[in-house]
Amino acid sequence: MVHYEPSNVLLMTGRAAVIKRLLTIVERVDNAGDRSVVTVPLSWASAAEVVKLVTELNKDTSKSALPGSMVANVVADERTNAVLVSGEPNSRQRIIAMIKQLDRQQAVQGNTKVIYLKYAKAADLVEVLTGISSSLQSDKQSARPVAAIDKNIIIKATARPTP
Repeated sequence: MVHYEPSNVLLMTGRAAVIKRLLTIVERVDNAGDRSVVTVPLSWASAAEVVKLVTELNKDTSKSALPGSMVANVVADERTNAVLVSGEPNSRQRIIAMIKQLDRQQAVQGNTKVIYLKYAKAADLVEVLTGISSSLQSDKQSARPVAAIDKNIIIKATARPTP
């Protein structure tokens, strides 16, 4: 087997069976490839964080003997919170499946709420709301003789500097 560089040709000589096997290998390898770009929108996860995780998980794949065209590339689009995936169809599908597994709603969410006040002072409202929440909790405890799960309510205020 010899290659001729100016015309990008392989010249094969030998037994017909061996040449047929080599031709099937060459046909599989010698293709333009489908390196389309797919946008995967994220609902729960951050695009930048997902790209970091996927890149870290695929370090071994990118260092393997696979040609560069066989490895999928991932890029975060923080503007739309989406991940752009390019590469061969098989590697693209594998990466997209991985991204969808990472983009899930967290099981535990906090109940912290930040409320910006327009007219009232936060320091004044803390006293009122703390009093109301403690009276609500004591009413619930006196009405139920059975032990219940205690839910603590904490109300805090910080002064926001005015421009």
